[in-house]
Amino acid sequence: MKKRCSGILMPVSSLPGGYGIGSMGQAARDFVDFLALAGQSVWQILPVGPTSYGDSPYQSCSAFAGNPYFIDLDLLAADGLLTKKDYAAINWGGDAAHVDYGTLYEKRFAVLRKAYANFLKKRPVPGYETPYPDDWYRFQFLSSDWLPDYCLYMAIKEANGMVDWQQWPRALRVREPEALAEFKAEHAGEIEFWAFLQYEFDRQWRALHAYAKEKGVAIMGDIPIYVAADSAAASAAADQYSADSYSADQYSADSYAASAAQQQPAQDQYTAAQYAAQQEPQATNPYGYTAQMALETTDQELIAKIAQYAPELRPCIARNPSTYPALVDWLAQLNDPAVNAALATRQ
Repeated sequence: MKKRCSGILMPVSSLPGGYGIGSMGQAARDFVDFLALAGQSVWQILPVGPTSYGDSPYQSCSAFAGNPYFIDLDLLAADGLLTKKDYAAINWGGDAAHVDYGTLYEKRFAVLRKAYANFLKKRPVPGYETPYPDDWYRFQFLSSDWLPDYCLYMAIKEANGMVDWQQWPRALRVREPEALAEFKAEHAGEIEFWAFLQYEFDRQWRALHAYAKEKGVAIMGDIPIYVAADSAAASAAADQYSADSYSADQYSADSYAASAAQQQPAQDQYTAAQYAAQQEPQATNPYGYTAQMALETTDQELIAKIAQYAPELRPCIARNPSTYPALVDWLAQLNDPAVNAALATRQ
């Protein structure tokens, strides 16, 4: 007969004391202790993969990687990779009861890059061919099926303003060997930075998992139902996924621009004054997204979907005060007069 058990659902992001968001540090261990004392044997969590626009745990850019936001900064400091002054005084958001993802996006990676720089300085023999700890190489070997593609994907995405991979330059989008080799050579440090984050995530996750096991608490995970369209897996093996008209083959950067042009008036007709008069563009997308929805929703995941799948409503998304800062930056890079005029109203 199977033994009955009970537990509590607690997303890692909801743990306290993580400098803007929950993490895998002391607060996680304290929660494990609480579960054990309460006679609970299961800690159920939400997916822990890295998130993208909207920051939903069910919309991840990798089916294998861990969310860098969950890397505990105090543990990095304990390892000599950071000092308290690197992060303790940073304003991680105005409300400790809510996660400010915009602030995290703007500030967290700068701190993690400091940790990576210090990691590089800890090489035992400068210039030696294998200067890293043994577990670094072990992690890379055990993760070789997914880690290189993920790190390359993130480095290319970073170099292209974090836009969807289907809008990358064609040579990178279709993975031309020469283009990829050139990019890897020019961005080796950036690629390794993303590997470092996964290495640290893995170390902290395994330590937390071992601690929970010692306390008799099982961690029950969760995963998204589908691989996200904008993800490392879809980018690296687009031919293995069935996609609609937004696939890499059918929705290239060139056809993307042509599609947008067909769905919007000619750019030379869009002056700031004309846009101001056209408060609600006509919705032509097949997904039911409306101008009012794009202007008023506070749901970050919905905002991201409208921006991606309803080009004609991007001026409305640009005016929406709840639009995610990274998405605002992406909209500005489109160089669309209507969108630019809408962005100007945010000032």
